Parts: sequence; structure tokens; C-alpha cells
Amino acid sequence: MVLNGGGGELIVNPPTEDSGGWLSVTPAQVNADGTGSYTVAVRRDHLADGVYSATMTFTSNADTISVSVIMQVANQLSVGSVGQQYVLLVKPDSGETVKDVAGQLQPDGSYTFTLSDIPAGTYQLFAGSDANNDLFICDAGESCGAYVTLDAPVTIEVDRDRSDLDFVSGYLVQLPGVQTATKPETGIRRGTGQ
Repeated sequence: MVLNGGGGELIVNPPTEDSGGWLSVTPAQVNADGTGSYTVAVRRDHLADGVYSATMTFTSNADTISVSVIMQVANQLSVGSVGQQYVLLVKPDSGETVKDVAGQLQPDGSYTFTLSDIPAGTYQLFAGSDANNDLFICDAGESCGAYVTLDAPVTIEVDRDRSDLDFVSGYLVQLPGVQTATKPETGIRRGTGQ
């Protein structure tokens, strides 16, 4: 739904998208000024298994709004797979990644990971995908999670081996103008995979 949230005249141009054909945006019930309801549809046929991302862009005489869209084709993937996951141990005070590792997909859709040779200290644990391979997880259109939850990551005292650190990584839906205090705008930088 595209609405005029202000008191002035708003003219919205037809939206564009950059999916290469798997995403479509069509007017459903749109006024002459471009405000109203649009239908967004994805077409998965003839696409290889994987996670796809695109951007819908709405331009107007007032502003330009971009909306991220993610879609997964999972004909051959295990149930619950969200693509390659990277697990990062991060210093909470600086945001520096101390150690990272690629998670190993299991038949039930879960991922296992082992972080070795960690100096004693206080950390936070994050996991996510890096679909654009820019060495940052949790960017727009990428899966993201944190122990215990992304909304409230908790610190972990590392002073011994731990095996009880299960949490969920999934896709975020972030609406324009809504900010989250827990995830940086640019994602979380992967380390060197040591």
C-alpha cells in the first residue's frame, strides 16, 4: 500500500524492480496520483535453488523509497535451509569479529559449528548469510540471527567449552523508516575464518 503520509500533493511514479524477471509489481487499486495498492508476485519456475534478492523502488515528487525483497527457491534444499551460514563471535564493546566459521548444514535443516581456540572473555554470537560475498553477514536480503535472539543478543562468558548455544537465523523484514538497535546498517563483518 502506497499512501500519502503528509498534507501536500504526492505524485508516485510506477515502481521499478531489479530482479531480472522473477519479481513483478503491478497496480491493484491505484489512484491517478500513483497511491494505492500494488500486487507483488514472485515467479520461481526455471530458477535454480538458492536465495534471491531484489529491490523495488518507488519514486515520487517527494522522495525515493527502496524496498528489499528476498525469495528462496528450495526444490532440492533441506527443510529450513537459509543458505550458507557464517557464525561469528563478536566483541560486544567494539563490534570486532574475533572468530568466524562456516556452519555445516545438517539433514534436518539445522547447522552445526565449532569455534576453536577462543581467548577467555565476553562475546556475542551471530550467524547469517553473505549472499553478495562482501564479507558482511546480515546485510539487507541476507539471513541473520543472534544468541538468544536478534532483538536481544546476550553476552556469553567464554571460560570453557560450550555446546548449549542454539539459536535461530532467519530473514528480516525491515520497513522503511523502522530502525533496529541491534543490527548495524551495514551488517556484521566476517573475520578471516581463523
